[in-house]
Amino acid sequence: MMKKYLLLTSVVLTGAAIGGAYAAIDCSIPPSCSELGYNKTASECGNLPKLKCPFGENYFCALGNGSSTEPEEIPEEVKEVNCESGSILYDDFKCYTGFPTNKVPLGVVFDDENKLAVTFDEGSYTFWSECQTNDYYNWCRYTATDSPLTNCSSAEGCNSLGVCNSYLSGIRGEQNYGYVLGACNSAGHDPETYTVFLPSAKELLQILAIKDQFNEALKQVRKHYSSRYFTDTSGEIRNKGFYWSSDEANRDYGIAVTAATGNIELMPKMNLGSTRCAFYYESNQEDDAWLEEKCKNEWQLD
Repeated sequence: MMKKYLLLTSVVLTGAAIGGAYAAIDCSIPPSCSELGYNKTASECGNLPKLKCPFGENYFCALGNGSSTEPEEIPEEVKEVNCESGSILYDDFKCYTGFPTNKVPLGVVFDDENKLAVTFDEGSYTFWSECQTNDYYNWCRYTATDSPLTNCSSAEGCNSLGVCNSYLSGIRGEQNYGYVLGACNSAGHDPETYTVFLPSAKELLQILAIKDQFNEALKQVRKHYSSRYFTDTSGEIRNKGFYWSSDEANRDYGIAVTAATGNIELMPKMNLGSTRCAFYYESNQEDDAWLEEKCKNEWQLD
């Protein structure tokens, strides 16, 4: 573009010198910087070689191979920062600016006050509980008649912790009647150094509230850690269908949350649904004592 402009200027000056044959061209209005290829700011060019527009503030800069006028992406400096909702959490249970090469991303923080994060890996696609028999109207009757969970019909009514719902049966030596409560155990999370669980309805609403931030974080993680997270098990938080929570309404209905609207739904337990998985980013999860202490009020342990 610069060569064309200089050539045009040469022609115009020559035309003027030989009698005004090119007088129709108005040389008093020069082309803009952007028309000549000076379309970047100094910060956009970064450390790349750049040329300032002679009659403006923009710059021209090119990639090292000369194939594009777009500047190369300059890696952001890696510094530890406070974790907040939407932050990527790493395997040292810390958050950073940039993308540290010596860390493994585990998930995205959705409750920084209670130190809760959602994993990049999805849980199993499953029904809430196994049907034992069907009657004439195809109504499902379930294996368990007495639930160890507190029945509720809203997120506020449940007011429960997903980790306590998910591990109640095991810790009390009872049969795990709810398939959905184990949906996160076989999700292939890596590294397997923390306890994952199916969120309660209240926690699931918090996860859906950071849906856009989570999906953008997953996009960046796949870009910078593609060998680990560009897999079938990791996935965006969707806008269709529903997610099972670990709360139940009664023997026949579990509590689900619609992905698009965040509405609480009493869903027949025979319905297949998606799950997301959560975990606490605390370092003292090595034995059942941590779990019992967190859940003693909900489990009413002596």
